[in-house]
Amino acid sequence: MNALQMQIEFQRLLYTSNPEFETKDKLDTDEIFAYLNISQLRTMKAKYFPSLNMQENIININKYIDELRHLIGRTTGTSITQLTDLLHGNMMALPVDYLYYIRSDSRITRAAMPVISSPSTVPNKIINYNEVESFTTNSFNKPIIRKPGVIFEANNKIIVFVDRFTTLTAIVLTYLRTPIQIGLGGSNDCELAEYLHEEIVQQAVEIFRREKYLLVTKQEDKKWH
Repeated sequence: MNALQMQIEFQRLLYTSNPEFETKDKLDTDEIFAYLNISQLRTMKAKYFPSLNMQENIININKYIDELRHLIGRTTGTSITQLTDLLHGNMMALPVDYLYYIRSDSRITRAAMPVISSPSTVPNKIINYNEVESFTTNSFNKPIIRKPGVIFEANNKIIVFVDRFTTLTAIVLTYLRTPIQIGLGGSNDCELAEYLHEEIVQQAVEIFRREKYLLVTKQEDKKWH
């Protein structure tokens, strides 16, 4: 379905469930597309990265890599901040359209075995916060890191750890980008697979009905207090 067809289907499902929405409580176009876009992101999360475990989600995303191929972005970040509180920790801002991590690689040079004199690309390893201490260089810990370690922080930041022999020159990030907003005009049709469009519309209607019910309930509660 294109954006207009999704709007029409939303209205049909809504009016069928409650004819009052066709007149008394009729939604305008912007409101309909707001619910469709909320539903689009929720559908993506439920299908492609439903787990709390990032590794499991990456495996799942790769199962659907063919239908997601036009939503995969890649960026090479050279604006890297070296952290003073986490020695050899390197921070980079994630792209503004970043939605979910797929993989990342580091471009490095290395002064010890194996010596790497010209920049070479090596894959990064996702770590959790329990492992940060073992990846951090300090007076008591001088690790040899074969694969740079990656963690994520608030405000859309990624941190990559390397050892004291390694110089990080760039981070190559492969990620799932946020789909464009569904809307009328231009190229604003849903970018997800066609077979998901009906589900997105149905869920958008359910989101609206649920929020409408909660709003009415709160208003009724206020009358009794």
